Amino acid sequence: MAFNLTTSTKTETLLEAFLEDTSALDPFEKKWVVTSGKGMRVWMKQAIASKKGISANLNFLSPERAVWSFANLPDAENLISGRNPFSKERLAWKIRQVLPEIHQENPETFKMLTPFITDGDPLKKIQLCWEIATVFDQYLHYRPELLENWENGQDQPNCPDEVWQAPLWRRINSLMPCPSLYNLIREESFAQTAPSQLFLFYLSPLSTVHFKAFAAFASKKTLHAYLLQPTDQYWQQVLSKKEQLTKQSENQSDEDMYLELGPPLLGSLGKSWQKLIFQFENLDSYDPNFHSKIDKSSQTNALGSLQKLLLDMPEPKDLGRVKYQSGDSSIQVHSTHGPLREIQILYDFILDQFNQDPDLKPNQILVLCPNLQKYSALVEAVFDNPEEKTRRIPYGLCDRQWRSESRVMDTFYHLLEFAESRATARDFFTLISRPAIREKFDLEAEDLEIIRWWIEQNKIAWGFDLGHKDFLSLPAFEENTWQNGIDRMLLGFFAGKSALQGFEKLSPFDEIEGEKVEILSKFIEIVDFLNLLHQKCTQNRTPNAWQKILEEFCIKPFFKEDDQSHRDLVEIRKSLSFLTNETEGNQDAEPLAVIRLHLERTLSEKSLFSRHLTYGVTFASLRSARGIPAKVICLLGMNGGEFPVSQTAPSFDLCKTSPKYTDRNQTEEDRLLVMEAILCTRKCFYLSFQGQSNKNNDSIPPSVVVEEIIEQLDDLLDFSLENYIEKDISNYTAQRNFDFGPQNRKNIS
Repeated sequence: MAFNLTTSTKTETLLEAFLEDTSALDPFEKKWVVTSGKGMRVWMKQAIASKKGISANLNFLSPERAVWSFANLPDAENLISGRNPFSKERLAWKIRQVLPEIHQENPETFKMLTPFITDGDPLKKIQLCWEIATVFDQYLHYRPELLENWENGQDQPNCPDEVWQAPLWRRINSLMPCPSLYNLIREESFAQTAPSQLFLFYLSPLSTVHFKAFAAFASKKTLHAYLLQPTDQYWQQVLSKKEQLTKQSENQSDEDMYLELGPPLLGSLGKSWQKLIFQFENLDSYDPNFHSKIDKSSQTNALGSLQKLLLDMPEPKDLGRVKYQSGDSSIQVHSTHGPLREIQILYDFILDQFNQDPDLKPNQILVLCPNLQKYSALVEAVFDNPEEKTRRIPYGLCDRQWRSESRVMDTFYHLLEFAESRATARDFFTLISRPAIREKFDLEAEDLEIIRWWIEQNKIAWGFDLGHKDFLSLPAFEENTWQNGIDRMLLGFFAGKSALQGFEKLSPFDEIEGEKVEILSKFIEIVDFLNLLHQKCTQNRTPNAWQKILEEFCIKPFFKEDDQSHRDLVEIRKSLSFLTNETEGNQDAEPLAVIRLHLERTLSEKSLFSRHLTYGVTFASLRSARGIPAKVICLLGMNGGEFPVSQTAPSFDLCKTSPKYTDRNQTEEDRLLVMEAILCTRKCFYLSFQGQSNKNNDSIPPSVVVEEIIEQLDDLLDFSLENYIEKDISNYTAQRNFDFGPQNRKNIS
């Protein structure tokens, strides 16, 4: 019944508008807020608590969870209200179920997939199913009309990719527990039981079907949307520098391009926002309310001038160039000799920021990067080992891979890998050194060193026993196996060095006595459990059988159920239960490798940890911390060829062969993240990239986004950009490090 859109250049202003819109609501009534990431949710809670003294009754939802909750689906074991019944993992297993059968019925239609379907490797088959599921998921979000045509039998016989995808989708769709979201939106009951008001706060670009779902909600209830925008002027047609030059080469005058001219940075970084505004403009009730609070004191430096340029959108002839102010460091660009130097320079930069601003707190600094996994170990190495304790900077690492965050999940997955391996001594010791295993078997650090010494002295290398080596099709000799080493230790413990009849070929190891026998007992118990797990994992089984095997021979023997491990074990069990439910009635036996792939794909998408805006500097991915304002925002890894990412898609993806304006474009989304970071920075905007080779000091071009920012600054500022671009000179191969003349000695780093 109502759609209210509020826009602003500042997230803080959007929050004030949100508080004003909710001030009249019952404080004990839940407020349903849709946001795109955990980082924004944490910031909202903290900011509201800071302003109001308390933050309560905020029920946060992701866009997907919100739109599916509108459908009012029944709660069932296989159909949970608010969850996506068309998730990629469900689609993948439905495809796995029907693909061999439908291929057998129509071999000519599916001849493109014949090499994969007839391949004897089950892992290749499920990987193909995941690829197809990913493409179908794309259709569900951005091409729902295409799927509807397929359901009605209106596919294009001249398109070779559509020929096999259409019948496959019809077969899968017939097995799904409910209609697709696109069909549910048009039902009269859609959103009838939803809350009376919904708040969309700082959304990332929405998919076509999600936008239609929120529009359907707005036609029946009240929808408040809060969107960050660089300007209150019409900028939907502003072009990038490249596009402007292309237009001008076509002999178009400035008068013909008056709607398309503006700061090129808007056109190059804001494409995704332009698409979202295009969707909003199609609503009859579209009438944005722009809120702006201009801090004129900050518009005198380079960062403030850049933000003002985006806000005012002056014509090129009216663009006034900004003069340099001594000490202006509001924008810094650092060219380094690799990831390690990036982190070291960042560390020094943050220390300098604390020296310049005594009121600056660590949690007011955001460090964002496209690939956090590349830097996480380096961050720990640099920030955890300062030269002095007084220089230690507290920090929190977010968005790490689930195996890096959860010791329980990592240990569980390592156990599955070990069960399929040669059981080497190195892998065994790495496994028993994990906290989950040590806690289960009550192993101290001293016990581990004793076990390591036993393994070395008994020359244990790999293989549980002769049968294990024979299973691996490797030479079957008993020496250097775990069984041989344990037999030597037991013989030495019971008989010492004295020879026993029947054991002439076995050399006793008599170094175990006294309290060490308890450690030996634990050691043998672990090896026996691992050998039993290996034996159970050598056969192909149905997913239902795998669930029981992994529970009985992996989870129970190796994990202690307590408050710390319970949550992670529940997630593992949920993933296995989901697989069992989806394959009910399917008697195809799968190897452990397929189960591992399923767990890896499903568990990696579950973000269980968030350290956004803790007591220290926040290290996060660009996506999870989007829209969060901070005094200092640093972007790492702005390397050429790495950011923005290049869009990749399977060759049979119809979105790739027949693109539409509203399709998702990951390259444009990455560019938008940088635009958002510029608008959310309050004091200093910091960029760094690997601009020099750490081998020969050759120059390496930065990301094209960095070049576009520098080019825009070059048009805006009336001085050399050398004031802002700093090159790292601390390279061990540089000639200056070998020149010990008096004039250079003081510069050696």
